[in-house]
Amino acid sequence: MKIISEILRFNTVTLKLFLCVIAYFLIGKSMGIAGLTNRYVVKDNAGAAIPYDSFANAAADIQTAICYARSGETVLVAAATYDTGGVVFPGRYVTNRVCISNTVTVRSLNNDPENTIIKGAWDPVTTNGWLAVRCVHMVANSSLIGFTLTNGATVSSNDVDRNIISQDACGGGVCAWGTAAATISNCIITGNSAWGDRSQSAKCGAGVCDGTYFNCQIIGNSTFHFGGGAESAILSNCTIAGNSAAGGGASMRGTLYGCLVSNNTASGGGGGLYGWSAAVPCRAFNCTIITNRSTSHGGGAGSQSTVGGTVLSNCTVSFNRSSVGIGGGADLSVLIGCFVASNYSVAGGGTARSSLTNCTVAYNFNGGSRFDTKVRNSLFYGNQGNALMIRNGDTVESCTFVGNDNGISIDAAGTVAVVNCISYSNTVNWTTNSVSGTGALLAFTNSCTYPAYPGWHSSNTTNSPLCRSFGSGRGLSHSAGDYHLHGNSPCVNAGKNNFWVTNAFDLDGQPRLLYGTIDMGVYEVRYEGTLYKIK
Repeated sequence: MKIISEILRFNTVTLKLFLCVIAYFLIGKSMGIAGLTNRYVVKDNAGAAIPYDSFANAAADIQTAICYARSGETVLVAAATYDTGGVVFPGRYVTNRVCISNTVTVRSLNNDPENTIIKGAWDPVTTNGWLAVRCVHMVANSSLIGFTLTNGATVSSNDVDRNIISQDACGGGVCAWGTAAATISNCIITGNSAWGDRSQSAKCGAGVCDGTYFNCQIIGNSTFHFGGGAESAILSNCTIAGNSAAGGGASMRGTLYGCLVSNNTASGGGGGLYGWSAAVPCRAFNCTIITNRSTSHGGGAGSQSTVGGTVLSNCTVSFNRSSVGIGGGADLSVLIGCFVASNYSVAGGGTARSSLTNCTVAYNFNGGSRFDTKVRNSLFYGNQGNALMIRNGDTVESCTFVGNDNGISIDAAGTVAVVNCISYSNTVNWTTNSVSGTGALLAFTNSCTYPAYPGWHSSNTTNSPLCRSFGSGRGLSHSAGDYHLHGNSPCVNAGKNNFWVTNAFDLDGQPRLLYGTIDMGVYEVRYEGTLYKIK
């Protein structure tokens, strides 16, 4: 019976799209080289008449107008809630309220998303199921502008075998399967759900899947799997907020530019952003990642199992929380030029198991960073607990630790290399006996800290680094100072030129080799009046 019902469903729901394709070719041929025109939609218009090229004879639903539009034309849609009808893309299973199956632009009449709504439908029993209706399906080189897309959902692997379900289980709001060339702008995508594709492609995205999005709000969508808001999407100047998933407001294969990622929650890792691995990452550039939550690890950003699943560049990562795991701001991530502040977790409040370069890590609860594989050219101040807790084999290069409860700590037997660093004016500047630290060694070279440790290297100094200002207080009560060095600091011209410094930049963005030899800490001294000397 299910096979028969599926055949009937395919015939009835897909027939309309098939007829639309025929009409598309017939009209295109009859018009020959005539100029392009707009098609119009007014909901339930009694005077609808082919070819729908004016308000008087506008189509009564969006799908009909799309079918009569030629490539390059625009379908203009009057404000209303479009919540009836639906088509199945040929060869697929899920019903779509609107299927943009040709290369046209569908736009609300006044670019008015608040009042022009495409509303899908949840399966009345299972949310995602056989009776669910997605909002919009799109093909490459089509566009959608100025709509609210809500209440969409997908089928599940209870309805379609998990090995072939693919796009039918992704993007309850928008699915642009397999293409970034479908563009969506000025849309509100909210209150959608998706089952999630568990086949080889392993995609989900409750709000959106694939496509490129500009100035959109992706809010309050949910899935049991990954990408509560978005997956495999390119997002520019978008808001991804209040979404929920096993991992990520935005997740795998996604790239974000200048986005706000806020108040998303994950039952697994990566409350705000979630990447699977370095091969299947989620990347963010110049984004603000705040107030996200994870019940596991990586409140702001996290990965499945390896460093590099999430990559953050020039992002602000603040006020995120991991309630039971590690890495309140980020876990298993790569951070470059980021500001990581006021995050919380039970350990590694700022970051955990991550790589940091040219970052500032400040005022995090229960530690700044923990178990980092690489920390380079980064500033740590005002962190509660250990600014940096590390393990055997980790490397810490050209960093400054000031005003923390503890500076650098190693928690396990072994050796950690600390090169070109300043750890000074913390309550405790360094320790090797935290947790299971028996036999641990912080191998300082070309560094500045006090007191000296056993086996002190001659390239180090215990003298004050002579920062412009150390600030006042320690830990969360620390008032920030100015951690640049005076020209007569013992840290000037006292570092070691490792391989990476030649084309590197300090935390101000100036070359690390201004005068031939790197300075200790995160800043290079440069000549500025009487405060600095010329090297």
